[in-house]
Amino acid sequence: MTGDNHPGLWFQVLGSVRGWHGENEIDLGSAHRRAVLAVLAISAGHTVSRHELIDALWGEQPPSSAAGSIYTYISGLRRALEPDRAPRSSGHLLASVGSGYSLQIDRERLDLHRFHELRTSGAQQRKAGRPQDALAELDAALELWHGDALAGLPGPFAATQRAKLGELRLTTVETRAEVLLDLGRHNEVIAELSALAQEHPLRERLRALLMRALHEDGRTAEALEVFTEARETLIETSGIEPGPELRRLHEQLLSGTTPGRPAPAATVAPAPPTLPARADWRPERTDVFVGRSDERQLLHDTVSAVLDGRGGVVWVEGEAGIGKTALFAEVLSEVLASTDVGETRLRWATAQEIDSGMPAQLIRDYFGFETVQAGVEHVLENVAGLLAQGPLILVADQFQWADAASLSVWSRLAELTERLPLLLVSAARPTPGRAGLVHLRQRLARTAELITLGPLEHPEVVELAERLVGVGLSARIRSQIDLAAGNPHYLREIIAAAAEQSQHGDRMGAAPGALPARLVARINDHVSFLPGPALSMLQWATLLGDSFTYADLTATVGRDLADLAGDVEEALAAGFLVADGESLRFRHKIVQLALHEKTPAPMRAALHRQFAETLAANGAPAVRVAEHLAATSTATDSWVSGWLADNVGMIAAEKPYVAIGLLRQVIGSTARGPQGDGMLAVLARLLFWLGTEPESEARSLIARSGDPDRAAEMRWILAYGYYRSGRTAEALSEVDTALADARVTGRWRERHELLRAELSGNPHEENLSAPIAELAQLPLLDADTRAMLGGDRSGAPYVAATWELAPDRALPAEIHLANAISHYWMCEWAGAQAELDALTGDDQVYKSYLLRHAGVTVYALAALIAIMRDEAETAARHVWTAVSHADSVSLRSPASDFLFSAKSELALMNGHPEEAISALAPLVNAPVRPLAGYLWLPRLARLAVTVGDTASLERIRQALAEWSPVQRATNAFEVVGRHCRAIIDDDPDELLRLATIAATRIGTNLISVRTVDDAAWLLARHGRKSEARDQLVQASTIYRRLGARYDLRRMFDAMRALGYPATAPV
Repeated sequence: MTGDNHPGLWFQVLGSVRGWHGENEIDLGSAHRRAVLAVLAISAGHTVSRHELIDALWGEQPPSSAAGSIYTYISGLRRALEPDRAPRSSGHLLASVGSGYSLQIDRERLDLHRFHELRTSGAQQRKAGRPQDALAELDAALELWHGDALAGLPGPFAATQRAKLGELRLTTVETRAEVLLDLGRHNEVIAELSALAQEHPLRERLRALLMRALHEDGRTAEALEVFTEARETLIETSGIEPGPELRRLHEQLLSGTTPGRPAPAATVAPAPPTLPARADWRPERTDVFVGRSDERQLLHDTVSAVLDGRGGVVWVEGEAGIGKTALFAEVLSEVLASTDVGETRLRWATAQEIDSGMPAQLIRDYFGFETVQAGVEHVLENVAGLLAQGPLILVADQFQWADAASLSVWSRLAELTERLPLLLVSAARPTPGRAGLVHLRQRLARTAELITLGPLEHPEVVELAERLVGVGLSARIRSQIDLAAGNPHYLREIIAAAAEQSQHGDRMGAAPGALPARLVARINDHVSFLPGPALSMLQWATLLGDSFTYADLTATVGRDLADLAGDVEEALAAGFLVADGESLRFRHKIVQLALHEKTPAPMRAALHRQFAETLAANGAPAVRVAEHLAATSTATDSWVSGWLADNVGMIAAEKPYVAIGLLRQVIGSTARGPQGDGMLAVLARLLFWLGTEPESEARSLIARSGDPDRAAEMRWILAYGYYRSGRTAEALSEVDTALADARVTGRWRERHELLRAELSGNPHEENLSAPIAELAQLPLLDADTRAMLGGDRSGAPYVAATWELAPDRALPAEIHLANAISHYWMCEWAGAQAELDALTGDDQVYKSYLLRHAGVTVYALAALIAIMRDEAETAARHVWTAVSHADSVSLRSPASDFLFSAKSELALMNGHPEEAISALAPLVNAPVRPLAGYLWLPRLARLAVTVGDTASLERIRQALAEWSPVQRATNAFEVVGRHCRAIIDDDPDELLRLATIAATRIGTNLISVRTVDDAAWLLARHGRKSEARDQLVQASTIYRRLGARYDLRRMFDAMRALGYPATAPV
């Protein structure tokens, strides 16, 4: 089941396949396109692979263009279902998941699921002795039909579903007729039953119901004729006599006995097999179990239902190691401890790959049957005998290895669950190559509870790791747990390897070559269930870096795409690879590293070197070449040195840490000289640009360089680092030494003079318009550099220029934060995150000095970006990290404004508005702050109005009154002040005027769009719904274009809370 994120949607498959969004019918296109939608809708919330869609439309003989046609149909459906979707995006309603697609709607959005609920409820009402209620439910169920199911759709899937659903519809009609007969309303069913009996002459239940209705209407002779006609038809068609129920009813009519409601003939079951108690019937409960609360509750509910006499089917699926077995063991242990279910009423069997060719091995493991040669019916009779003694729970683990005969028996057992207290629970990994398992899953999907276990959320990962370790997590382990990507098995292996390292001193790290041999062996053993070709393909893929294309893969492996497709599909389904648009990546970094380690180091180095030169010759991006060179660790040669000297700027702009690693590698094997000194200077600049303190590199260049300007640049790098670390005397020493050299001219003399003025207590004028205090350091740059960087109205530099200049002249790391904040307010999330990643890095060797001073801002800003993207888990992790950096920063400092805002937004995201207000309170209880601290005041004002917090509103009013003349004269401050006052004064007209001003003076950014958002909200509060709708449409259009998924969802939730009928296809 998915969350109800698409209210107003409704899909129909009980008749022609159609869809609506509110009152507007959706144009679903051609019959083939509607057939694809039907498959996805019936499997709503679950992934349907491309192979399954091809089979559904064309069966065993698809056309050569089938795969391309599926892509075309999916694209067309996305345009129809989500017309506002950004071009080339995968969409949220019809999502790409691995190698397939998933329609992300709630089951109640499909008439078929509603039909199942009503017919099931009708049967339960009848069983409970409430025939009138049963009739109402059955009538409602049948009213959902508008002709044959999936009418007019081609393909084997539609044909099969039409037959199955037609059978269900007819069964429901029969049940309804029985209820009417129970109520004595026989005259209402005779005509319908007569017509149906002619349409289905071999259906004995229809004949029996018609005979009973005619008899109760005083037309016994006609009832006897129905029997005679039925007998003749059966003998003529199939050579058999009517069944015992029809014959018994016939005999009752002949004898004058009043027939009752038809019931199955009594049978004498054979002596049931016994289930002796076994101590080893299930695996041991794990020592630590974390999370999965929803899944545990669902399993407990199904167990409770079977103990109350209602059977059921549960199908659990997920990647290897995700915790399926642990989940079952946990729940069943709890069941045994809390109920009177005996061990003999629970049976656990684990299918083995080695047994997949042995008929019914799984069934023999359950019941101890020596043979199943008597057939499926014999097995079912034995199970029915066991069920006569009480409820029975069967658990099938590793179900992907179940043999064909066991799958057949399981399918038949599932039929028993509809009327007997039998609970079937199975766990399987996705295996696209096993058609029998796929077909069984499809068949059970309409009635079974389907559970897909995904990765643990980050807080759960941390909790599991802490409980496994038994003490607080070290920084090293915290940096490693993300390698598991939320997979509990891999996390346990990482923790175990860390414990071995502590005990034996083995090296444990995240870089290639650093994993302990035992961990490599364990991970490789865990993935060994994959077919050999798929495993080999994955091992080659590890040489391609973090992300790669199909073209990269085919070139590396030496196989064409058609030959590789099956192996890629296998890896995607098993959860080892993830498709990101046209690219692929490993889901779990630990698997990538372990498979990479399996290839001998000399061979890896040779292959990477070969790939690098081939890519360079073919004109591949410099970064791709550099990633392969960085993985060689072999001595560099003249080709590598020359290539790097020509391309280091491009590499540094995209992957600065890769550039640094290559520079170190080349410098170490390059003789002193112009080329070596030039690359050493680039290395020092990049280290400085990323916020580290390259003292040894700078000192080396000062000592050996004959260029006074280069020496002065290195001294400025050293002096600036000392200045930011509070080492004023050392900074002045470097500045004075540089200024004493008369040969130093131009920009480096100017920079040293500016820095000396700053150090001597004559700082530059503070820029109150700057979003953060760190931007105040930019005037320390020379005029030529400032001119090249340009700058926007907030004082932030142009982003592209900073990356282009950084390898050529020293730029301070504060610019990254300035760039990130500029990107954030302009809603350019990817650019903002890239700037922050440059400071935090993916290599623990390089940690920016800026994190000591502005780590709170860096991680809080990362949290705000995640919130805008509606990524609550990532946001929570960043807030936690920001708080950990707050120890060295006064929470009354402007540096904490972003943390206050991130905590507030996260609280609001989790439905706690009062907590959100409390988090923002310091913004109005502190001295004058830079602009960033005030940009959230309108958010605080709206929250305060929403919950009726008049005290916060008054504090905001006072804060606005304390602004300085410089602040009041700034466009952004003016917009923020008027925005707050309009909310406090409950003045929607002022907000309307302000929205126009914001768009004109500031442009389209987060400030201006939130002004429009708040105008829609305030207009709706005043009941001006037409105007509110106009602003709502404007704001939602901008939010969608910007990718502000959380703000879009929040805006529509707020409007609905005001009684406004708004929907948001987020």
